[in-house]
Amino acid sequence: MSQLIGILDASRVSADKVREYALDYYVQYGYLPSDIQFDNGAYFDYDTYNYLIDLFHPDFHKIAVKKRVAKLREGFKS
Repeated sequence: MSQLIGILDASRVSADKVREYALDYYVQYGYLPSDIQFDNGAYFDYDTYNYLIDLFHPDFHKIAVKKRVAKLREGFKS
């Protein structure tokens, strides 16, 4: 049981990092990256990182769209 908890904790940390990166990328460019690679060598293809996001952050896409729209509105106000 403790191994499962350890795996879930590690997955959660990975999902949090992936979420942060993907959210920043989406807000900046308007689309999600095809893959994500971190300096520690961790690599996630599109399907894998979307699975992590959906599993641990089910409201990600709604938040991403809202933040992207807010960024675009800022540009029009300037």
